[in-house]
Amino acid sequence: MERPPDRLVRPHQGSQEQFILTGSRRPDESPKYCDVAGDGGKAGVGKTWALLFEPLRHVYNPRFSGVIFRRTYPQIKNEGALWDTSCELYPLYGGRPRQSDLEWIFPSGATIRFVHMEHEDDRFNWDGAQVPYIAFDQLEHFTRKQFFYMLSRMRSTCGVRPYLRFTCNPDPKHFLRKFLGWYIGKDGYADESRNGQRRFFVTQGDDIEWSDDHDELWLQTGLKPLSFAFFSGHLEDNLALMEKNPQYINMLRALPRVERLRLLGGNWDVDYEAGDYFQKEWFSVVRVAPQFIDCVRYWDRAGTAAKDAKETGSWTAGVKI
Repeated sequence: MERPPDRLVRPHQGSQEQFILTGSRRPDESPKYCDVAGDGGKAGVGKTWALLFEPLRHVYNPRFSGVIFRRTYPQIKNEGALWDTSCELYPLYGGRPRQSDLEWIFPSGATIRFVHMEHEDDRFNWDGAQVPYIAFDQLEHFTRKQFFYMLSRMRSTCGVRPYLRFTCNPDPKHFLRKFLGWYIGKDGYADESRNGQRRFFVTQGDDIEWSDDHDELWLQTGLKPLSFAFFSGHLEDNLALMEKNPQYINMLRALPRVERLRLLGGNWDVDYEAGDYFQKEWFSVVRVAPQFIDCVRYWDRAGTAAKDAKETGSWTAGVKI
């Protein structure tokens, strides 16, 4: 086994540490282990760093491979994003970068790769794949189909029990709002009393069934449940960020109301309302109606070639007002 890095690397106490503890080396012996776990709800709590740090426990396994997804390629390569952060962390464990492939190779032969999944059908590129560690950074950017399809790719022959991790920020219209509903209070904020509690779920088509009891859910559905936990962190727990950029919290406070309540407060229910997009004060009132021309006519010339046209929908049409 390769020696660990000389520099001490460890997560911050709080949600980041608790999130990483769900990835025990011996899952059957750990009451904290989860097949699926999420970290998020606010900006700046160190979610991405936790996704990168988590698989390092396995890089001494020559057959281990991990995949971390972002929705688009620029989100991986943006300054300070996944790739930049990995360049600060992975060399400490002997990782060698292959930037053209967005991949890290460790002395044992283990690999961790960054991949974008921009289009929903890109999930089918993973047909037949067996991935012991799957991670989604900012899951609210992905679709429900992408997430649940990759759950089916959680397979492993390397000796590591396959598992999935994700980070997210609040979005009331995303499937995550319902998926995480038990962990969110009636006011839209995370229920601190349920933070990190382990539950179990099974999926049957588009339906998800939850229970606090693994065996009971297994007997009821005939399906083996997956264990799950969700952690909602606090910006103040990210000591490294607060030390390097103490003004970050002021930047979040300066955001417009909806973004501020989501990213700083962690509210999953706040959404845009009438008047949020167009403010009355942006416009001047015209007391006299402008003069209009008497007639306007517009033609939709269609664009379907005659040989391709159906019986309807391909004719040139005009409207006169």
